[in-house]
Amino acid sequence: MTEDEIRDTRFPLGFWGYAPGHVSTWLTVIADSVDAGVPPTAFIPEARLPQEPMGCNRRAVDQFLTELGYTQPERPGGHANHGDVLGRFRLGAATGPGTSRRWARQRNAGSLRIADLSGTRIRCPRGMEAGKILSSDGQLLMIRRVKSSRTGEVLEQTWTVVGGVHAFRVAGVKGPVVDVSTGETKMRIIGQHGAGCAAAVVLFADQRWLRFPVDGSSLRNAVMTAVNESGRRVLWFSHIDAEIEVVVSPECELSPELLCVIAMAASWLEQYFPPPDSYGG
Repeated sequence: MTEDEIRDTRFPLGFWGYAPGHVSTWLTVIADSVDAGVPPTAFIPEARLPQEPMGCNRRAVDQFLTELGYTQPERPGGHANHGDVLGRFRLGAATGPGTSRRWARQRNAGSLRIADLSGTRIRCPRGMEAGKILSSDGQLLMIRRVKSSRTGEVLEQTWTVVGGVHAFRVAGVKGPVVDVSTGETKMRIIGQHGAGCAAAVVLFADQRWLRFPVDGSSLRNAVMTAVNESGRRVLWFSHIDAEIEVVVSPECELSPELLCVIAMAASWLEQYFPPPDSYGG
């Protein structure tokens, strides 16, 4: 199938099917991978899809994913366990004895893991200050310039290293990332993060890649990591106050390309945990 055919694939709706938003996210991952000439299963081996009372027909979606090499994880009883991602996402809704204590532990878990890590710390302000990348002491490292249409659609964004010659241009919000000075494509984003679905991947020109799994039950206790093709974690993202704090592994050089990755990925943790009324939950 071509990239456009995959994006245009539609499944019949029925009682207790797969969440349409997650299905749409996976279609994007698969189409982007085909466009890049890389099998989507190379990045994320399992397509974990939560269910909703009215969703996409499970048999049709399963058949489609199986043809592409995906398998569904099995429960001990033999039934496909499609609700893992959404189950983790909604843990915070639980009530009952001990809930407050559990939430206190969950709430502190992410911040404790981040606090104990060694490495360079980067700050990514959100809200009105989004578009800047700062050092731990507030020094401006990278800044974004956005070209928008009259309707507010982002046509192009450029991330520039302050005090240096490196600048990276991205078509829209998710196109190929091009070195402005050389015109060389440095990386591209495949897929996207959505409500409870961590499917965005950064694919570099030399076929190295990073995926960004999320661990946690809410934005305030979650940690998103960047995992490379060797399975090593090289970046840790957490939401602290009005910022995303990023820890860079001591094994990694804080290169302009890595700063660009941080700049683009900083919003993905928030996209994984959108406001409840934004995804129909």
